Amino acid sequence: MVYNSGSQGLTDVRIETGNLLAADYSDTQLTDDIAGAFSPIQLVSGRTLLDPFDITDAEYGFAKALERKIAARDALKPYSADAQIREKVKELDEEIVRDLQFLKE
Repeated sequence: MVYNSGSQGLTDVRIETGNLLAADYSDTQLTDDIAGAFSPIQLVSGRTLLDPFDITDAEYGFAKALERKIAARDALKPYSADAQIREKVKELDEEIVRDLQFLKE
């Protein structure tokens, strides 16, 4: 289960990277990053991996946006030798820490 599924999810995560993600970064790799981003959201919010937020939950949109940020950061990390990408990873890291703390509280 993920919040950002299908081709729209892939497109949204690529946009979240600031369009800095290498063109050869495959959809399969990005799908794995999205799947990996789902777990910390569920765990920090005290939900199980089988109990995602539903579209009717107030947290749904927030969790979806957070999942995009985590997946984008994880996809960009291998390219962080580039200063512009390193700065984007840092920016995403800071937002993710704040967002996870907010969700936890």
